[in-house]
Amino acid sequence: MLRQGSRIKGVLVAVVLAAAVSASQVWAWGTATHVYLAHELGSRSGPLNLEEMYGAALADLPNVMPNPDNAAYMFAQTHYEFMRLVRLASGSSQRAFAYGFASHNEVWGADFTAHILALTIPGDGYVTVKARQLSPLLAPEIAALLEEYGVSPDPALVEAIADWLAHTSVETAVDVLISRHEDPLVGYRMLMAAASRSWWVPTLFCRAYAAGFASQAGITLSQATLRLTAAEAVFKTYMEVYGAILTRRDCLDALAAQAAPLAADQIGALTGADVEVPGEFLKSCLTAAIALVRDDYAAEVRATLQHVDAQLRARGIPRY
Repeated sequence: MLRQGSRIKGVLVAVVLAAAVSASQVWAWGTATHVYLAHELGSRSGPLNLEEMYGAALADLPNVMPNPDNAAYMFAQTHYEFMRLVRLASGSSQRAFAYGFASHNEVWGADFTAHILALTIPGDGYVTVKARQLSPLLAPEIAALLEEYGVSPDPALVEAIADWLAHTSVETAVDVLISRHEDPLVGYRMLMAAASRSWWVPTLFCRAYAAGFASQAGITLSQATLRLTAAEAVFKTYMEVYGAILTRRDCLDALAAQAAPLAADQIGALTGADVEVPGEFLKSCLTAAIALVRDDYAAEVRATLQHVDAQLRARGIPRY
């Protein structure tokens, strides 16, 4: 029989993994990719680089917020109003965290090349282009899965499911390839950065964003602070769980097995039906995404690293 603490931990793990496959939330570069970029940017900075890596990841905190309107507002804040946090940072540790946080943004940072404009392939952002290529490949299997459970495979519904699954698969594929080739320790770095994050991180984050969030959500400043602090705690746990999975040799199997019931919940929410999503199906999605990106992801990641480094220098973002 499970102890109560084990049940609570299991529920929390399910919640944070659900965020990674949510139909309403899109990441950009995956968490491991952001951590890898931050590690490379600050590789000579010693322990302060852990602060930088956590800052680079935490800009995606809105993706674990349950309310879509609140998540959308906070996404705009962390990805476009990131200087609010940077200007508040003081001392070497906070400046390291803020340096990583700034590296993530969608204006000129890492997510710019993921979502807006790729540097090595034509079209939009790298992840956007690759997801657009992958989505039609996944659609027939999704339609067949829906029919198996008596759900009419409406083209718009199939496209919606295929689009979010393709986007998530591409992001995860790049994370997995980085953990295999560019940095086999990236999963451990994610674990260490999250586990050792400084006590002041939620305080600094709330100083930057709680007042605006309170106004947007129609709640008090105290309530906004509590909600953002809780979201940061969930994100921290998500990062630890995901990092631990990437340290495993069978990470594809582990990712698929963990995500299968959660993907079923998401599809169920969209269709109103009880649809079981086999782990093997999700593994095949990841395998297809890996095949799609494996020949050119590294060039885009290298170009992104050079681009972000140049932008940080040109814009005078203080380094520690």
